[in-house]
Amino acid sequence: MSTVADTLRLFRARIIAISADSEAGCRSMAEMTRPPIELFRDPEARWIRAISRYDPGEHEHLAALPAMFAIDEGGQVRYRYLSRNAGDRPSTALLLLAAESISGIPSGSDRS
Repeated sequence: MSTVADTLRLFRARIIAISADSEAGCRSMAEMTRPPIELFRDPEARWIRAISRYDPGEHEHLAALPAMFAIDEGGQVRYRYLSRNAGDRPSTALLLLAAESISGIPSGSDRS
């Protein structure tokens, strides 16, 4: 039985998360997700601001809104999932479907 990490390797895909959380918050998130998610810290929230993925109604601190982008080897965004709120996340199945569609490798391929 293949794992999510195995499937992502088959499709030559990576999942990258960018977080404006504190160092401790990022460490905690990394421990919860483990691979296959690669976590990068953006303490100034430059990326979040650049793509306008934050809650404009939040005035106490910058509250990021999750987003998922599937980017092909040429750097083109082929799929995006823009969350409606902080708790709205794409499912693992959706992440794998996006990776599969970009790779061109059918899901029934031999994964040994």
